[in-house]
Parts: sequence; C-alpha cells; structure tokens
Amino acid sequence: MKGFREFWNAYSRQTIRFWTNQIVMSILGISIGLATIGLGIPAVSIIGCIFSIGLLCFLQYDNLFQLGEKHHYRAADAARPGKALGLKIALLGSCPLVLFILIGMLVTLFLSDEAEVICKLIYYALHGSYLQLHTYFPKANIMGWLVCLLFTLPALLSGALGYLLGALDRPLHMMFSTKRGK
Repeated sequence: MKGFREFWNAYSRQTIRFWTNQIVMSILGISIGLATIGLGIPAVSIIGCIFSIGLLCFLQYDNLFQLGEKHHYRAADAARPGKALGLKIALLGSCPLVLFILIGMLVTLFLSDEAEVICKLIYYALHGSYLQLHTYFPKANIMGWLVCLLFTLPALLSGALGYLLGALDRPLHMMFSTKRGK
C-alpha cells in the first residue's frame, strides 16, 4: 500500500489529467456521435468516430509524452523511472472505467434490463468517444461489455507510447519525417 501511495503522490497529476481528458473527449464524442448518427450516413458516422477517438488518443499521448520528456532531460546522475511508467499511469487512469465495465457485466448477468440500460448510459457519459461504434456492435449482453473493455485499449496504448517516446526524446512526428541534407 505504501508503494501505491508513493506512486499516487508522484503521478497523480498525470492520472487526473488522464481522467479529465477522457471526460472532456466523452462530451465531444457524444456531440459528434449524436449528430452523425442522426444523419444516418454510415461513412460520416465512421469519420466522426475516427476523429473523436484520434483526438482522445492524441490527448493521452501528449499528457504522458510531456512527463517522459521531463524525465529524459533530468540530470545524468538522477534516477529515471522505467520505460513502462506510461503504461502504469494509463492503467491507473483506466481503472475507474474498467471497474465500471465489470460492474456492467455483473448487472447484465444478475439484474434486470433496466439496470443494464442505466449502466450503459453512465458508460456512454464516461466514454462517449466510441458512441458511434456502439451502433455496430452487440448492445445487450456480455459481448457488448467485452467490446467496451476492448475500447479502453487505444487510450492505454497511446499513453504508454507517449511516455516511451518522451523518455527517448523522439516525438511521434519525427518518426514519419525525412532527414534533410546540410
């Protein structure tokens, strides 16, 4: 427990920013999702979904890239965290959502359909960036909740990648650029 407390004290700012980014992007995702679903054109809906998911991933990447870059520019004799720190912070940031998904699974198994609808509405409020994709996947059963669990992976991976590239001082745009001659 002492190790968790030290981890929280050191990285609570990034974890809270992870949550904040997720909720803000949820609001944007719901706005885009309801507008594009209302149009009834699947191509526009998919483009809106890709935009909202991409922006969420970028915000999570940037959050942890800044921390990794800060750690990269520490003094040479200072202790540096491991390269998996970004994944640990992203996992901690995703814990509330994963716990809620597990609660949704239990509600689906043991309670009525009305209770599951309430769980789904709360899930959409917390993770609305994927609202458009839910129209194409199972809606009411354990598979639907497993898909929701799968939807947590892009933010986790982009946060972990952000910290790793920050710790190596290799911004993502440098991976795709070409070298210029002198």
